[in-house]
Amino acid sequence: MDFSHVCLAPPFEPGATGDIFVHATFDRLHPALGFDGPAEQGLELAADLASREGLRLMLDIAPGQVAVDSALRQRQPEWFAPVGADQVADPRRRPRRIDVAIPRFHETVLADAVSDWWIALLGRLTHAGIAGFRCLTLDLVPTSFWRRIVTTFSESLFLAWTPGVIGLKAFAGVGFDLTCSSAGWWDGRASWFLDEQAALREIAPAVASPEPSFLERLAQRLRPDSDIAACYRLALSIAASTGAGLFLPMGFEFATGRRFDSIRASADDMAAAERERPTDLTEDIARAIRLNAGLPSLGRLRPITSPAAPVTALLRSDALIVINPDIIRPAPLGFSLQPLPSAAGLALVVDDDGDAPLAPGEVRILPCHPTRDIPGGELELSRSWAESTRVAVEAVEPGGEFPAKSVVGRDFTVRADVFADGHDVLAADLLWRP
Repeated sequence: MDFSHVCLAPPFEPGATGDIFVHATFDRLHPALGFDGPAEQGLELAADLASREGLRLMLDIAPGQVAVDSALRQRQPEWFAPVGADQVADPRRRPRRIDVAIPRFHETVLADAVSDWWIALLGRLTHAGIAGFRCLTLDLVPTSFWRRIVTTFSESLFLAWTPGVIGLKAFAGVGFDLTCSSAGWWDGRASWFLDEQAALREIAPAVASPEPSFLERLAQRLRPDSDIAACYRLALSIAASTGAGLFLPMGFEFATGRRFDSIRASADDMAAAERERPTDLTEDIARAIRLNAGLPSLGRLRPITSPAAPVTALLRSDALIVINPDIIRPAPLGFSLQPLPSAAGLALVVDDDGDAPLAPGEVRILPCHPTRDIPGGELELSRSWAESTRVAVEAVEPGGEFPAKSVVGRDFTVRADVFADGHDVLAADLLWRP
């Protein structure tokens, strides 16, 4: 499917609860993997297998928490706050779990010790062939920690997992290579998505995922009578057209509604997802990856239409993205392509004749180019010429001692009173200089 990286959920031995995102040790792999050797040795084998398929291996890391029964907490209890300590109720965040221990990052000496330990661990992992890391528990860890980690391993890829994170401005300048947008939650219309894109742009380019995660499936949010294949293709097209890359949870290719539970999931779940698939999206994913690779680099996504418009139009550099979020009804374009509306901020026209109505769930990519210069007249303007005619031209607007200004590409109206003696029908040509 033309992927460049594969990202593993934490493969280490979990704590007593069995949650793979809450580690008990980093020295041994999960018992379900059936590997008895050191963790680094097993990951080196996995990285080699990925490399043979043309893939680079990434790992999830969650420095903001470890299992309460982890060996690290047993050896260094002073590094961690007591379970439940300093908890402040915040309705924007999930309640903290009692099975996890939180490092004391607010104490400088302890924070430095924890950082040193993580740098040593990541050093062993990168030596084993791990090419990058998806950084979880982003807001449970100070930015100084992330900055030190990213700087130390400058050749590794660091993806900041930003969906749901509050206070994104604090992460600007840390040095992350990528962030992730909340495209998996977007309905294709609401303006909050562009606000988030603007905030993420200050941190790093944002990849997009068409569904939240393998714990929260797109299929679970659809109505029972929904066309699952159409909904999944729409989500995939939106992610491909608005992201700096694609991040796909395992199982999305089969449009599965199965949650891969972080405690109880097994290899049987993936086999069942393939067996029960309502559709197969592997070819669609390959096309989406190629589409994304051919788009201009992700800068600002500029809205051309309002959330109430029949379609959503976004300008991505010199490519116009037009989305019909309705998977049942077609939608008219509803705006001019020759040129684009002034909301584009530039005088652009669409290269192709793309003003046909959009099919249900269609995402259309239209290349744009600047408008051509309008040639001026060849008459030489002079005061003597104007005074020699019996036709009077007065009250020209806009006028005054300063040149008139307007937005490039917007209609510009010139008014004047034109009259003469006699009863001739009058007309006037506008002579102008660029």
